[in-house]
Amino acid sequence: MDGSSTTRDRLLDAAVRLLGASGVQAVTHRSVEEEAGVARGSTRYHFGSREDLLAAVLEHMAHSGDTFLEHAAATVDGATLEPGVMDEATQDEAMRAMAAGFLTDPEAERARFELFLYASHRPELREVIARWRQGFVDMTAGHLAAQGVTEPEVAARLAIAAMDGLILHALTAPHEDLRRHGPAWMAHLARAAADFPGDSA
Repeated sequence: MDGSSTTRDRLLDAAVRLLGASGVQAVTHRSVEEEAGVARGSTRYHFGSREDLLAAVLEHMAHSGDTFLEHAAATVDGATLEPGVMDEATQDEAMRAMAAGFLTDPEAERARFELFLYASHRPELREVIARWRQGFVDMTAGHLAAQGVTEPEVAARLAIAAMDGLILHALTAPHEDLRRHGPAWMAHLARAAADFPGDSA
């Protein structure tokens, strides 16, 4: 059973690498097996169709993203000086560290956006993305609420959308400004989102 689980994870990780390197069209049963270094037929055995494989990859990336966010949240919470209170310099440092995690793994981010576009035409996969994003929103909103933000979920959605835009720019037409200032921009966006007035404006 352990061997089967390991093979499945190797196939999923291989599919993510192929997505990040060459896009959705590069993900086939054979290419994933070759990338993972496993026996022919393994992908069909574990996932069935190519559609089922891509759905499993999306779930796999969502789980990996949750793990990263849990670690990031622990980093931010660990920097809190008092319960629910973080000075601006410490908050900036924590946010920059979290942002750098996104900007320094372009392969994973390309794979994520590839899957987003692929899923945009498939309602059943959009539901997976919606759950994934809501988890990100909930975790971010929880941190913002602890800092006294009055509409934390609104602020969290704004911050996440803006950060995704920056990441997409960094992936598609990277500029030196993005490489130099990206994490600082993300920290600034998070602060700006926290001050967003929501429906009260």
